[in-house]
Amino acid sequence: MHKTVTKILTLLLVCVTVITPLTSCSEDAANKTTENTVSGDTQPPQKIDPLAERKSIDDRLPEKNLDGYELRVHARDNEIDTIFAEEEVGEPVNDALVRMHRSVDERFNAAMKIYNSELGDHDQVNEIKKLVTSGDGTYNLAAGHDVLLSVLTLENYFVNIYNLPYQNFNQPWWSGVDDLTFMGQCYLITSDMSYQGIKGAKVLFINKDIMEDYGIEMPYQQVFDGKWTLDSLIAISKDIYEDLNGNNEADEEDLYGLLTEPEMYGYLDSFDLDTLVRDGDTLHVNFDLNKFNNIVTKMYQYLCESKGAKTTGVGNDFGMEEFMNRKTMIFHENVGVAVNHLRFVENLDYGILPMPKWDEKQETYKTAGTFYPFVIPSSLDESEYENTSLLLEAYSAESYKQVLPAYFEIALKQKYTTDNESMRVLDIVKEAQFVSFAYAYEYGQGFNICMNNIFNTGGPNGASYYEKNVKRAAKQAEKVQKAFEKMAEEQGL
Repeated sequence: MHKTVTKILTLLLVCVTVITPLTSCSEDAANKTTENTVSGDTQPPQKIDPLAERKSIDDRLPEKNLDGYELRVHARDNEIDTIFAEEEVGEPVNDALVRMHRSVDERFNAAMKIYNSELGDHDQVNEIKKLVTSGDGTYNLAAGHDVLLSVLTLENYFVNIYNLPYQNFNQPWWSGVDDLTFMGQCYLITSDMSYQGIKGAKVLFINKDIMEDYGIEMPYQQVFDGKWTLDSLIAISKDIYEDLNGNNEADEEDLYGLLTEPEMYGYLDSFDLDTLVRDGDTLHVNFDLNKFNNIVTKMYQYLCESKGAKTTGVGNDFGMEEFMNRKTMIFHENVGVAVNHLRFVENLDYGILPMPKWDEKQETYKTAGTFYPFVIPSSLDESEYENTSLLLEAYSAESYKQVLPAYFEIALKQKYTTDNESMRVLDIVKEAQFVSFAYAYEYGQGFNICMNNIFNTGGPNGASYYEKNVKRAAKQAEKVQKAFEKMAEEQGL
């Protein structure tokens, strides 16, 4: 972003900081226990309604009349659906979106105007690049593919959200900001203005009928005890196989214990192996080569040598159709498919499990996922950044209070989850969720989604693959480092 923009926004930030302190009494209250004890312990603790507590959090925004200002958003169907709806239709998430917008729009005399580009991933990002390059200030926000947008980040096409005046990252509607911050900069917006974050979280779906047919107990208790590991997953699925078409060949018509997409998004993240590490202001390839080699060896034996598990062999084919047609017991996908697809399948009794730990020594489950962030083009007129910042914070706060509960608590946990245990699992998944900086910024040059490349070489040669590709990964890390350094210098950071 240009220095003039930075100076203006810095002045705005100073003004807002004087009026609106970052730490509020309501935030302190939100972090306290939800129980109120009564002196003498003569009465049981009184629980506060979590939804009421969520709604009570003060967004600390000033009251302003924006005189009909329109926040203009360039996006596509899958991004628009998570932030906007035209009218109430009796469906909880849709109607929550409508009410959320009504609350913000009436409060500030403003509106969100959506432009649906109807483009594919690459064309969408190319369109955004073209708009910024031409100096087109038509759109306040644009959304697109996570990794492809990260490439444009390095070319200084977007605004560092830390330079905006109204963003308060201590508030609970900001998620993934720390995960994507480097050298005081974050360009990819992952706030609760959109429920894309939880929608894109990676989980395992399990067909409970197939589990029962094979006499396998659902491993919920293992999950709750913190003992759900890769070995646990392998044990229940590696031998599940049926030659359904009777041709004595393992093909796409047969039944398997597990199907997963070849890229295996988030697997290494879930096994707590970070492949691109931010160490202060230094970025480097970080590798526990012994652990990496052990993971690769075990996953190769599981997916390439066992009868019951395999990849779909096609990029971004996650095995969902096979799951819905009872041809796989387990498949790995975004949690959002429960709402968008699985709920329409008759007589499909499924459970949800988090991605497993590498082993029981791993302290917590980790939930990575794919995401479609928003960005603020650096081609906006300087006078528009204040309104953009104000409305971004307002929509994020109000969506956290109204839309996220409708999506997560009602749609996911109550309407489209088939058992109480899966509801508990979803809480674990949400608590363990983070955004992978390595996935976003390696651009396929590092090791985050490299297992399919390794397997295609014909064996579990993790150490060999590392030695052959570590220079390429280090070069990408250096490229990202230098880009952030240059942008930090331009912003006076």
